[in-house]
Amino acid sequence: MDPQRLVLVQTGGPEGSGSGYLLGPQLVLTALHVVRQESRWVRKVSARVGHPRYGAGPVQGPARVCWPDPQRGAPSGDAPDVALLWLEKPVLTEGGPVRWGRPGGVAPIPFEGAGFPAFADDSRGTDVRFEYLRGDLPAVSTASVGWVLNCHEWPGLRADGDRPWAGASGSAVFCHGRLVGVVAEDNRTMAWRRLQAAPVHEALRCPDFAGLVSRHGHPGTGTDVDELTAEGVAVAPQDTVRDYLRAARKAGERHPYQSLFVQGAPPSLIDVFVRQASNRVSGDWQASSHGDGGIVAPRAARGTASAEPVETVFHRADRLCVLLAGPGGGKSTTLRMRLHDAAADVLVGARTAGEAEQAVPVWVSARTLTGEETRVAEALAAATRNLSRYGRCPELPESRLRERPWPGAHWHLLVDDLDELPTAAERRTVLEKLASAVASDPPIYRCVIATRPLAEDELGVLGRHVPRYELQPFTADDLNRYAERYFRSRWPEQEAAVRARRFTQALRNASLEELARTPLMAFMLCQLHVIDPEHPLPDGRTTAYQEFTRLLYENNESKRVADSHEASIRRLVESVQSARGRQEVDAAARQVHVLLPELIEYLAHRWFTGRESSVTEALTSHEAVRCPRQVRPDRWAAFLEDLLLHTGLLVHRADGLGFPHRTFLEHHAARYATRDEAARAHLLDALLPEYDPATDGTPRLANVPLSYLGFLLDGLLGADDFGASETATRLRVLAEHGEMSALGLLMALGAGLMSRLPMEPVIRRLHHLIEHPSVYDPLNAPVYAAWWLAQLDEYAQTGAELLKRFAEDDGNRVWDRITAVGFLGRLDGQQEFAAAWLTDWAGWSHWLADDERVAVAEALARIEGHLEAGAKWLVRFTEDTGLAARDRMTAARGLAALPGHRAAGAAWLVRFAEDPAIDDHERLWAAWQLARVDEYEKTGAALLTRFVEDTAFGGTERVWTAWCLAQLDGQREDGYRWLARFSRDSTLCTEADERLRDLAENTIRRF
Repeated sequence: MDPQRLVLVQTGGPEGSGSGYLLGPQLVLTALHVVRQESRWVRKVSARVGHPRYGAGPVQGPARVCWPDPQRGAPSGDAPDVALLWLEKPVLTEGGPVRWGRPGGVAPIPFEGAGFPAFADDSRGTDVRFEYLRGDLPAVSTASVGWVLNCHEWPGLRADGDRPWAGASGSAVFCHGRLVGVVAEDNRTMAWRRLQAAPVHEALRCPDFAGLVSRHGHPGTGTDVDELTAEGVAVAPQDTVRDYLRAARKAGERHPYQSLFVQGAPPSLIDVFVRQASNRVSGDWQASSHGDGGIVAPRAARGTASAEPVETVFHRADRLCVLLAGPGGGKSTTLRMRLHDAAADVLVGARTAGEAEQAVPVWVSARTLTGEETRVAEALAAATRNLSRYGRCPELPESRLRERPWPGAHWHLLVDDLDELPTAAERRTVLEKLASAVASDPPIYRCVIATRPLAEDELGVLGRHVPRYELQPFTADDLNRYAERYFRSRWPEQEAAVRARRFTQALRNASLEELARTPLMAFMLCQLHVIDPEHPLPDGRTTAYQEFTRLLYENNESKRVADSHEASIRRLVESVQSARGRQEVDAAARQVHVLLPELIEYLAHRWFTGRESSVTEALTSHEAVRCPRQVRPDRWAAFLEDLLLHTGLLVHRADGLGFPHRTFLEHHAARYATRDEAARAHLLDALLPEYDPATDGTPRLANVPLSYLGFLLDGLLGADDFGASETATRLRVLAEHGEMSALGLLMALGAGLMSRLPMEPVIRRLHHLIEHPSVYDPLNAPVYAAWWLAQLDEYAQTGAELLKRFAEDDGNRVWDRITAVGFLGRLDGQQEFAAAWLTDWAGWSHWLADDERVAVAEALARIEGHLEAGAKWLVRFTEDTGLAARDRMTAARGLAALPGHRAAGAAWLVRFAEDPAIDDHERLWAAWQLARVDEYEKTGAALLTRFVEDTAFGGTERVWTAWCLAQLDGQREDGYRWLARFSRDSTLCTEADERLRDLAENTIRRF
């Protein structure tokens, strides 16, 4: 304890006083009830820092509450009685950092502190009287607030009957030089001999509190909490995991596609890794019905206003978050690199600025988490055992993984392969298990789950409050950097740089650059180029996978695949001793060997359709695979796995053999589905039923994951039979008569995945939508058609010019013009043009309606480099009392969606929701929009709960409020209960029943 850091906290409205302690030049620790009295925040706060006998003497000045944030409403009922104040002017003091502690053990621990209790003031004057507090803290004793403090000196009863300890609230309590609590309560029943203190380590679990302390505390102040006993500071147990961390760091250097390198020693992941950007997606974001969402945006500008390095995702304080990317989008390599970086940081004691706790990483496959009986700690222990090849004794026991690594640290789970689980039920089990694990208190785990976008909103089981981030593809510069680093594995640095520039230019010339911005495809194309620099580039995604498969298996002389297979057959035959038996075993083994490519495709098909798990189980149903009676089943299974493993097309996984990446599984499964003419005919009818305009309405395409659909259509179109032309005909009909969603799907396949689709019918339909708009088409169809044209290399300029034409034409709907300019802002080279238009329109108060100007500001904020400009307009519209309430609230909602402005937007939404002068329906809308902002869902839910309970609120509005609550995690049951109650009210039953039907239909659509 440093006396020059003691603080007298004085409040006004209502008047009061308390104690505090200076944690940093502008940061004061005190008790929450000092600044929040009778469920209301005090209106004025001032702080007197210092002691007249120590340091430079007292300094007085204004302050404000900075944690909990008053703008976010009332703190939760279980919030610790702790608060932070922000001084208007910094106060510099001598001394070192503040260190934190947590008392434990059985024997009482000595404590000390100082504050400004009422009994110390015996002068009746203006002087401030300090009182030194001391005694012992028995960790075994419990109290409603937290720690029990037995004081060695205590006051007697006051003549005026007031509480003698009044004013001591907020005093910092120290044990062995560690700050452990804040005085919060006194105890009259113990004749004022006992105080109670709120444990400060509980506040340090709150990310915002920890962030303020680490950023603004005295130099060196962190968030680590030392364990304390009567004897002193307990030794931290970090050393028990150092062997694991060394192995994890080494494992993180290994490329996840190690088995796919064909020649020479594979480079380290560190040598070739290029860090990608990410951006947050809205809480109600979900994949399209075809899954694998977000694949096509070929000419869209990669940087967006909200894009930031993916490393920031790992350093946030989210207990649980999801990292989304399409097939081959870089999820596995990103997690591996995080494993390496975080392990290295812990080993050297590094800490990222603003990070509240140390993160001890554990990479784990979702496969090991399946099964109702599998515990999270059990799967983590298995993951550490799998690192045995990377270090000495990396295994951690399950019991060690059920508790924190050490005080001030947590296990950071990096969960991969979720989308590779075959069924939605298995994925749901894993998600629920992880959500339960991170919700434990005290927090032991934080978790990042990497997955493809999942269909049917499977991620909804995690709740709307769980943030989701989308991993962005490589930029053009990223791709060039990746190729250069990769080529250094074969050529000198300078030559590699020259070859990388030529290579990326060749990709552009072949219209493959956008496809190569997917990290896995960049890896494959670089591999093909390194093996044979003179070989022409493949003409699409399917061709790239075919060539890469041949490179791995059929043409891989360096791995001597044929010799390995012959050796496997020989070992199996030699295990049988009779001549006839050897003949039979040899025949059975060679039949499998000859049909190995077909068997791999059959295996992929069985796995893709979610059937048998093991190789043996999957292949026993194939007519060509029969275990000879002379061979034991386990030996036969080992032989099959041996053959498959040597092809290089399958690898060892946590649960047995598997494909190195899901897209390889999809590629081989699609080859099986298109293996012969009969199979292709059956597939075509299932995928693209023949269209009869008299009875079918519009042509349709079956609901199949987009990546797999691309491989299937390539297989149908590439066949040398009638089926290829019939497929092209049906695709033409789909392009000419399908709905807009079907056109978007064809664009994703042709422009995004470089499938072999005939694009001429699509282009003709897009031109027709632009030149001959129909009343039967959506009103914005021409704008979307121009946007899609801009995605195609040969029509990129045409599409951009059409969008400009829409924007400049005063005869078009204003909303279409705004949409067109918004699309322009996403095209490379068009951002400044779009920003100029939107900036002008935002000021057109006489020509544009207010809601249109708000939409313009939101579009401006989404353009790279113009977030702040858009935010300024949104702030202006939010504050403009001349605008309609709904328009102001819409602007506030837009502000709350922008990084760096969420708190301001949310504060305005709270203000609108609480304003009784605003119409009830508008107040409800503000609260609902607030609840849809991830970080403020609880605040919004609290407002909605208040509205639904308020009988003075409009009846219809209360029904709609219940409907909102029924869609929020943690409030769903209450929402349904209120709707059921309203359905029994004769004046509200019609509206309530309609809302219940809405919810039922939404549930059916989701599941």
